[in-house]
Amino acid sequence: MVVKSDASKDTQYYNKREPSFGKIISFICILWSLFQIWIASDFPFYLSEILKLNLVFNSQEARQIHLAFGLGLGFFSIPSYKQNYSFNR
Repeated sequence: MVVKSDASKDTQYYNKREPSFGKIISFICILWSLFQIWIASDFPFYLSEILKLNLVFNSQEARQIHLAFGLGLGFFSIPSYKQNYSFNR
């Protein structure tokens, strides 16, 4: 007995998505990378002294922003709904 996979249906659905989603995902990845570099470097401390602004994130704020980037990336990379989706597999 040959079982047909739903992978071809999923692939067809992903291929029908708008190309703007790829740009959004790339933009989120670049911003996330820049954020990681920002919180790992000493530059925010120097810039905070010069500008007299609070540009340094504490660990709780960094975790929340990190989670927001991850959830946003996950939301845009996986479709939130499918047409003709059935829970009976």
